[in-house]
Amino acid sequence: MAIVYMGCRIECAAIHLLEHEDVSEWPAEWFSNISSDLRELDHLVLISVCRRSPFPPLPACYHAYLRWKDVEDEFQNELRRIPKESFQLLDNLGSFIPNWTPRFPDKYGGFAFPWWLHGASRYSVDFEELRGAKVFQTAAEYFQHEWPLNEPSFSDRLDSLLEDRVAQYMTNLVYISNIIERIDGEMNHLFSWWFALQKLVGTPNVS
Repeated sequence: MAIVYMGCRIECAAIHLLEHEDVSEWPAEWFSNISSDLRELDHLVLISVCRRSPFPPLPACYHAYLRWKDVEDEFQNELRRIPKESFQLLDNLGSFIPNWTPRFPDKYGGFAFPWWLHGASRYSVDFEELRGAKVFQTAAEYFQHEWPLNEPSFSDRLDSLLEDRVAQYMTNLVYISNIIERIDGEMNHLFSWWFALQKLVGTPNVS
């Protein structure tokens, strides 16, 4: 739940920043603030990996953070190149987490310490309330429902999603393999005709 919450707030912050094409309108502390959130998300991901726990999709700017980390200009440039429609975590919550919806009518509202809206200059202090174990309680307050007992676990849902993806890839692989096999057969047929014509007209073998 904490990973989902941090991912959603990072996505919300990024969307809000990208709505301002003039970067001079971005909060002066935007980079240090979003970096704090991304580092916390990174820690949560590493914990999940170490425990071999599944985790949901991550915000579209996460890979830009992994690439540039402390290089503000490069991170900003890459962030601005990400299409806004790539930020789909908030819109697709229900597709991989049943009944997990924000408590608030506005899906972009309700986050603790929304530095992208106000309080950016003091977020370094406010952020202490989101670090470590504290983020789990904050996440529980943000989402409307706990995991329903009658639903498959997130791990099972993720396994099912991966199985579907693998099945799709295997189907595509078989399709491509059949095309290659057909083309290979056609090429062999053409070469057979070519060699037969060579013998008929006495053309030297140039193969």
